[in-house]
Amino acid sequence: MLKRLRRLIVFVGLLKLDQRINIPQFLIYLRQYHPNLSTTVRTFKRDLNYLKQVLKAPIRYQHSIRSYVLEDKSWVFPFFEFSTVLGEELFTAAASYRVAQPLFPPHWSAMVERTLESVCLIADPDDLSSAQLESLVFATGATPALNSAIFRRVEACWRECRTCRIKYQGIEDHTPIWREVDPHVLFLYENAWYIHGFCHLRGEPRTFAIHRILAAEPLDKKFSRSPEFIEHVIGGRFFNYPQVKHVRLICSAEKSPVIREREWFPHQTMTPLPDGRLQLDYSEVMEPQLIYFVLSYGGHLEVVQPESLRKKVLAIAQALVATHA
Repeated sequence: MLKRLRRLIVFVGLLKLDQRINIPQFLIYLRQYHPNLSTTVRTFKRDLNYLKQVLKAPIRYQHSIRSYVLEDKSWVFPFFEFSTVLGEELFTAAASYRVAQPLFPPHWSAMVERTLESVCLIADPDDLSSAQLESLVFATGATPALNSAIFRRVEACWRECRTCRIKYQGIEDHTPIWREVDPHVLFLYENAWYIHGFCHLRGEPRTFAIHRILAAEPLDKKFSRSPEFIEHVIGGRFFNYPQVKHVRLICSAEKSPVIREREWFPHQTMTPLPDGRLQLDYSEVMEPQLIYFVLSYGGHLEVVQPESLRKKVLAIAQALVATHA
């Protein structure tokens, strides 16, 4: 039932765009752009009967142009017209797509764009419109360019639990290195896409930025997805960076209102101090991210412990002073 509804939404959306389309052409369109909705001629004829007889869509077949025609472009699906709750759910889903779209790889973004167009066309304008979505903006920072073909190969290996042979240009590598990787986790971090999994070359868990993969080849080897790798990513342990344990920071009273608004690292504990300052405690944090966090607040965050981290921050601060003196 749900697939039938989604097929009909796409079909009506195309008719509202004045696309000339008949059943064979529409089935080709589905196979190309919505393969999960593909069906047979017989099944889609039943879908059309449901659309015309049950949903009362003003659709007819025009023999002169060999295409179906929507005679009333203002027609909307009855459930969108009569259900306020569903209208709100529709807006929420469309808004979520819109906000996330800038972070999607190219082929996901294209599918989302087509979905949003179809949804806006069949929805009641009072519930959802293109103008509303255009004014909803995610002001994200810079995102690295992705090679769509490479991303799709890596994505397929991740979905199918298949070992992937990649040609990877690491930041510190003089030349690209071929390696075999089991991509257990696909994740987004600071506007860039990564895979985290087992590297057969190094014999240990590794993380690879997809925009640094120069070539990717699916192999016939399969692996079982491990919850351990997922926990690595959720816990922030996905890079081979040194971990700092038992961290305590003190935030100035001036910046405390900003700092207390979010969890900056996993398992954060915040304790307000009598003078308006804020104490932050972490059991374990990746060292580079923590140092960057402290320095980014320009002296409003103080490292209390461990002493080794405090010394590293001091050394970097002294280097900054020397550079800018």
